[in-house]
Amino acid sequence: MLGNSNQIVFVDKYRLKHVFSELLDNALKFSEKDIEVYYEVADKIIVQVKDFGIGISTKEQQYIFENFTRLESPDRIYRGTGLGLSIANQIIQNHNGTLSVDSEPDKGSVFTVTLPFYD
Repeated sequence: MLGNSNQIVFVDKYRLKHVFSELLDNALKFSEKDIEVYYEVADKIIVQVKDFGIGISTKEQQYIFENFTRLESPDRIYRGTGLGLSIANQIIQNHNGTLSVDSEPDKGSVFTVTLPFYD
């Protein structure tokens, strides 16, 4: 449970730790530069993980949260099973939240987690 007397979020801290570990691990894996993490608490909780890496094409963004989806690069082979973002997305959905991506090839990606407050 997070929040003050007016705003409460019920979360499974172990599952959310898994989500943020996945997002941070991916950001570090796909970016040769630093990464950035932002958060905002307003009418909902918003956390963004931004990298400056290879980016994700619009076509791949449609499938990035599906099981066994892996990014391909002609220059490099990336480790992983393609399950991490799928599992992370399911965890966030189980918390009545959303996980989204905004990305452009060769410019990086921003993954956004949004969690609602409990009424």
